[in-house]
Amino acid sequence: MPACRSSKGGALILLVDDDDCFRRALAIALRLEGHQVAEAGNSAQAQALVEGQTFKLALVDLLLGSERGEPVLEHIAQRCPSTVLVSMTGRPDLVPRLPAGLSTIHVEKPLVVADVVALVAACGPAK
Repeated sequence: MPACRSSKGGALILLVDDDDCFRRALAIALRLEGHQVAEAGNSAQAQALVEGQTFKLALVDLLLGSERGEPVLEHIAQRCPSTVLVSMTGRPDLVPRLPAGLSTIHVEKPLVVADVVALVAACGPAK
């Protein structure tokens, strides 16, 4: 599996959100910081991407249209235990429903792009 670093030295990041405009805007901001971002709009796309790469960080919306993001987080945790998991939602009532034992950082929407960029930086250098 490829390492967690892009060719430019930034982190490989998985961004999973069904809101195309939000996902694209956040992906652009992260790319401008030198990171490589793989985008998925649903759980099937996300799980397929995880099969082919090891990500430094995964940003996963807890509501993906009619799907839930928790199974995506669990799949990533099983497949890539070193990946930092970040759950995102505008519905704070969903956070307590995360599976026990699943270690995630949680951020509430609406997000401030600069805060997400700072969170990625705080997760340490790409390996």
